[in-house]
Amino acid sequence: GPTQEVYSIDESFIGLQGVRGDLTKRCQDIRNRINQWVRIPCGVGIGQTITYTITLDIPDAAAGYDTYPYYVKDVASKGLTVNKDFAAKIGDKDMSFTYVTEPTVDNDSGKTTTVLKFDLAGKSGQLVITYTAVVNKDIISAGNQVSNTAEVSRDNENWTPPVVFEAYTGEFAFHKYGVGANGLAGATFNVFEGSKAEGTPLKFVKLSDGEYRLAEADENGSSANVVSTTGNVFIKGLKSGEYTLKE
Repeated sequence: GPTQEVYSIDESFIGLQGVRGDLTKRCQDIRNRINQWVRIPCGVGIGQTITYTITLDIPDAAAGYDTYPYYVKDVASKGLTVNKDFAAKIGDKDMSFTYVTEPTVDNDSGKTTTVLKFDLAGKSGQLVITYTAVVNKDIISAGNQVSNTAEVSRDNENWTPPVVFEAYTGEFAFHKYGVGANGLAGATFNVFEGSKAEGTPLKFVKLSDGEYRLAEADENGSSANVVSTTGNVFIKGLKSGEYTLKE
């Protein structure tokens, strides 16, 4: 891919914008090659990514302490698969932390909780935390709205009231006209992220005739083709942004 971020000794994130060909097959080839060369099984995922930023004011009291434990709890809503790629900065300097709770999904609510621990002794200004999450198929039942909440604590027990950050995923519909005002059935389209029909088209799962949602990585039955039936096409589960259709 054109960009790469090495996260750890055995994890990496690769940007695939503009990469041509079948991305699912490329990822399967990477997985098979790693297993063949070093005999280590691995997982590969593809999806639309939302970046979250949490900005917190460091308490003035932290500057006068030798140790100042500071916990941050993030809860991401159903419809998001949270990556373990949290990063933190104070100004332009990286800030170290430990995971008290790695991204953990609650099976009942579908929410993902992560807890980080910092030592802010002698620090001042703002603590800025970023992480990414991939939109998954549960976004449809979540009403195309995803959010995360942030809370802070000095002892990992007593938490401040949560601050909510919201983001919306998009959906759009269009109508393909045939002769006169009649809808044209059977027209096939590809959807590309961005302002040009370049790279690899997104893949979708058919919900009903003319209705599709964004597919998850390696999801069975997914296809890059969306097909009109009575001329109408309705597409759900996209992150907010610009898209280009190609017939």
